[in-house]
Amino acid sequence: TETTSSTFITHWYQFSIQAVAFFCVAFISGYWNQRISRLREFQRDILDNMSGGFLLVDPKGRVIGANQAACGILGMKGQEIEGRPIGQTLVPETGAECPVVTALREERDYTNYEFTAATADGSSRLLGLSTNRILDRRGRLHMVIASFNDLTEIERMRKELRDHDRTLAIGHLAAELAHEIRNPVTSIRGAMEELGRGAGSPELAARLAAISIRESDHLNEIVTGFLDFARNPRIKREILLPRDFARDMKLLFEGRHPGVRVEVRDDSGGAVIEGDPTQIRQLFLNLCQNAMEAMGGRGAIQIVISALGGMVGIHFNDRGPGIPPDKVACVFEPFYTEKERGVGMGLPVCNRIVAAHNGTIQVAARPGGGASVVVRLPRAQNPV
Repeated sequence: TETTSSTFITHWYQFSIQAVAFFCVAFISGYWNQRISRLREFQRDILDNMSGGFLLVDPKGRVIGANQAACGILGMKGQEIEGRPIGQTLVPETGAECPVVTALREERDYTNYEFTAATADGSSRLLGLSTNRILDRRGRLHMVIASFNDLTEIERMRKELRDHDRTLAIGHLAAELAHEIRNPVTSIRGAMEELGRGAGSPELAARLAAISIRESDHLNEIVTGFLDFARNPRIKREILLPRDFARDMKLLFEGRHPGVRVEVRDDSGGAVIEGDPTQIRQLFLNLCQNAMEAMGGRGAIQIVISALGGMVGIHFNDRGPGIPPDKVACVFEPFYTEKERGVGMGLPVCNRIVAAHNGTIQVAARPGGGASVVVRLPRAQNPV
């Protein structure tokens, strides 16, 4: 009897321990399930309250999660998106491959990639997309997080601002052009009226005719400069050696202008650029012409070519009167000039050419007098 009682107590003790353990496990499991559920709800609340869209994509390219912003931007409901192939969810309007599909295939991420997506309601949205691949502990892909923002309204505002700025610029140029044209037209009209009344002598008639011809030439310079500035530069890219253009300027200016010397120094080691030969020649021509006119047609123009990192610097130095510091900011504005008979389109045209070649141009005073125009253009690889 004692043995039976002892066995019963042992079994009862073991059963009690197992029961307590079971209830403890159940309690802990329920507790952690509740915590996980709350954490998921918290994560969902965070995602749903974010203005940007978020899509969670599994390694097979299927959407396994989407926040409210993503649904709103794409014009779909959550149940319509989840389980859907990402290539049928984020659909580029051009018919190109979905960038998330590309990210999965090529194992790379996108940052602020802009594309126009076709939405479920038939509209188009400009999206800015970034992707992040999430890997497990073994380095295998667990999921891709695709985050995107709707840039449609921002792009519309950008376009309105560009159009507004363009309208203001056109109005400003039109006013400047009208002002510049008015002076030679007035001179030509006055000379023609005097000739119409009958000039008092052949000498006077010849002077009036000379005035008309001179002002007509000036008018042609104004219109030509304006057209050069307004023309959209189309780049025909070739590998070019700046030293060759500098040597051409030396031959041209020293041949035409006996009082002018052009000194060429190449410290770049033969660095080359990629650009349009016609436009680069126009750049050299305009800057050398400016330097010569600043010196009154006499003196030395120095062209120094250097290379630093990924840029080629071309310095055009003269010993003219220089540019006052308060006027430096104005020199690239159309029709601005300090010359009595200047047109004021040379530097603006140069500025457009340099910008079209992804370079920079600056004007500065030289120590000891004169001006220096520094052009920096991206360096290209020397042809093998």
